Amino acid sequence: MRGLVWWATAMAVSIRIPKAMRGWPKRWRLSCAKSFRKRNDPWTRLRARTAMNDGWIAGSRHAVDRTWPGLIVGMGVLLAVVVHVPASWDSLDYFDAPKRLVWSLLLLVMAVRWRWPMTCSARRLLGGGGVLLAWMVGRSLARPHPLIELEGLIVWCLPLACFLLALGASGRPDFRWLGRLLLLAGALQGVLMVLQRLGWDPVFAETTTAMAYKPGRMIGTIGYQNQAVDFLALSVVGAIWIFRKSSLRWAYGILALLVVGLAGNRGGILAFLAAGTLAAVLAMAAGRPGTMRKRRVLAHLAVVGAIVLGGLRLIPETSARFREMVSGTRYSPAVQSRVYMGQVALAMLRERPVIGWGAGEYAFQYLDRIGPVMPETKTHGILQSVVFAREAHNDPLQFAAEFGGVGAVMALALLGFLAATIWKVRKDNLEVWIGSAFILIYMAVSSLFSFPWQTSVAGPLAGLLLGRAAAGPRGAAVAQEGGGARLGGILGRIGGIGAGLLLVGWFAAETERNLAVPARLAMDDVAGAERMLPAWAYRHWALVGAAYAKDQDWANAARALERAHSGFRDVLLWNNLGHVYAQTGQWEKAVDVYSRWVASGLDHAAALENVSIAHEQLGHATEAVAALRARAALFPRLSIDELKRLAVLQLQAGDAQGADDTLVRYGRIWSAAPAETAAIFENLRGAVALSKGDKEKAAFWFRSALERDPSLASARRNLEELQIKP
Repeated sequence: MRGLVWWATAMAVSIRIPKAMRGWPKRWRLSCAKSFRKRNDPWTRLRARTAMNDGWIAGSRHAVDRTWPGLIVGMGVLLAVVVHVPASWDSLDYFDAPKRLVWSLLLLVMAVRWRWPMTCSARRLLGGGGVLLAWMVGRSLARPHPLIELEGLIVWCLPLACFLLALGASGRPDFRWLGRLLLLAGALQGVLMVLQRLGWDPVFAETTTAMAYKPGRMIGTIGYQNQAVDFLALSVVGAIWIFRKSSLRWAYGILALLVVGLAGNRGGILAFLAAGTLAAVLAMAAGRPGTMRKRRVLAHLAVVGAIVLGGLRLIPETSARFREMVSGTRYSPAVQSRVYMGQVALAMLRERPVIGWGAGEYAFQYLDRIGPVMPETKTHGILQSVVFAREAHNDPLQFAAEFGGVGAVMALALLGFLAATIWKVRKDNLEVWIGSAFILIYMAVSSLFSFPWQTSVAGPLAGLLLGRAAAGPRGAAVAQEGGGARLGGILGRIGGIGAGLLLVGWFAAETERNLAVPARLAMDDVAGAERMLPAWAYRHWALVGAAYAKDQDWANAARALERAHSGFRDVLLWNNLGHVYAQTGQWEKAVDVYSRWVASGLDHAAALENVSIAHEQLGHATEAVAALRARAALFPRLSIDELKRLAVLQLQAGDAQGADDTLVRYGRIWSAAPAETAAIFENLRGAVALSKGDKEKAAFWFRSALERDPSLASARRNLEELQIKP
């Protein structure tokens, strides 16, 4: 009844035209009256109220569908950040393998919930990423020895797999829970890093407190300083997503930047500043128009710049590193080492510019290729710039070297289309767009100085966040659902589950080996540890071979170390393998191994010593002398035995003048030795003079040696050969 009264009243009011409308045209008056009746119709109101209630119910159901995936993904990210093998356990890998195992489990969960992407843009990204993934896998498995550094392929594929599965994980994503848990993980990581710098590490106190360099202690639960910095920078995306007030976002970003500054990672600081500045400028350009908003952003940037400059001045380690970089990069070991790494990657790229070498080949070939890119004459500055590296510290360059121009073009096209897709989100969800821009810029800049895409946290996390952001931008054209979409969803789910199971199995087995092999070796069960190893576990084979060598089981040691050397390179492996060859009399093989070691420039003094011994055993006195003279030039503090050996080898090589110069140069050392030792060197000087034809001088030194040590038979015999009585 009340509805009928409302309807009658509305009709009566609508029939009477207000005075203000009497001068309007008739068409305008009728249109306004009709609109007024429609708005006040009770049945229209009832239908609107019913539709609103239905929307609330459907919205709540869809909100739950979006919340649970965001919560699950956020919990997976938090677990991947904090998980590690306890420091009290004996393990070969405390961080990377368990973290990648968590990522694999998260991928498996995402694959179970995977749906065919809702938008055309997401489907194009899925197709491009799938083609790139197929090329990476196919190129790596098409090598003559596909098992070499197979882990490198898994490491490269993990971020791409996170990206592809995130594209269709749950339709339209909810970023709130993911952002909250990402922010929580970043806050925990930042607090722990500060405590580690102060020496109050609650997790790895025995390791971090022993480091004199304070920024090096800031490993968080990531295990490496540069990787902890990368994750802390990416956690700013959580603040961008969940904080509505820009002041809170800026506050968290400034605090994170201060922690990064305390860590002293120059590449991370530069990438952080570039990403934050460009993201702020892009947000200012894409946001609401008005001078007040622009002035506010510029004021924030000015404050951040002042804080950064002040922080660099107040943090001595960080300011010293930047002064070193600015004053002269030629004399910076860190910068020069990256130059050598880049030259190795460029050499590989020049040899195979189209198809590349395959995943992991850079790590396998680095030690063999580092020698030719360095100057032939080693100096202390050069040796300080040489480090053992499995990554080029330049992800684009290493990716191009391993997957060729084909893979590089595919990757650039995928990134370009991803940037274009995310650009469409700016009007629909500005926060998601700013966060995605921050990720892309940070990873692009950081990858020029480091290897964030190959790390166990930053790479998969960046792929996951970018995939979630590109999963369903409202501004993109929604694709039509149908049988093809359902079939694609089924095939994608099957492929994702298969890839997830493969990754889970790989990293679970890797984690188990890292724990079980040291446990077996601790029980002196070397054979049991060997039985656990598959053919591609080359690093573990090196450990087992070293254990056999320790037990002086030379045959098994040679077999295990040779298998390790067929797919792995390491200075310690070269040292152990050369030692086994020396013990078994295989001096030619020992010379080959030690020569590679010398060319790499790593632990140069020990390498020169070992190669000189191997050459000496083969009768190559000239090569042995060259190695020892190079060692003496770089490390002139020779022991008595080393000095004697150098002079004797020079004499055997026919370089009597060189032997005489050596004995004269180090005369203060051997003349101050005990009488018996000094007598040996004086006898050696007599032998040198005799080989030069100076018999009188030779007799003088032989007599002097006998005066110091009358029991020295060699000096007496030398005098008798000269037919001179003592």
